[in-house]
Amino acid sequence: FGKAGESAHLCNSLEIGPGYGKFSKCFLAWRLNYFVDVVPHTQTKVKKLFLPPHLQFVKFHMTNWTACPDIPSNSVNFVFSWDTFPFFTQQHIKLYLKDIHRVTLPGGYVFLHYANCEYDHDLNEAKRGYWNYNTKSAMGQLIKECGYTVIEMSQFKTGANYAIFQKPGKDNPVLYK
Repeated sequence: FGKAGESAHLCNSLEIGPGYGKFSKCFLAWRLNYFVDVVPHTQTKVKKLFLPPHLQFVKFHMTNWTACPDIPSNSVNFVFSWDTFPFFTQQHIKLYLKDIHRVTLPGGYVFLHYANCEYDHDLNEAKRGYWNYNTKSAMGQLIKECGYTVIEMSQFKTGANYAIFQKPGKDNPVLYK
């Protein structure tokens, strides 16, 4: 997704919960890079990663829960979040998925890291109160209930469960392969 080809310069990305920007520069190929976080000092940390000429393409927004009212509807081709959704309850995830649906272009993709407590590592994180309890089947159900099509749900390594899904439609020139 980071190198989306010739059409990337026309497309926009959204990163939810960028923290200190571990992945934020991976989206430089996209035209606009939206960032949403609840922590105010995150904006300063993320913006320091970009050269001054590129800052015109970096749009940072604060949220108090899940709302992203400053991001236009149907304007984002790709949504990414890592190490954020494992901390959310299923109800919080569902609300976020609905808000993501509003800002995502028809045919747009979403790539989220989530807790899958079917695995011991994730279950232990939930038992100690660090992550919220979730499973692959529950996450898949939430994704479908919110109007998306699941493309892929897997795991990179222990504690690194992800879901890739798509908003129905064909307005997105970027294709996931």
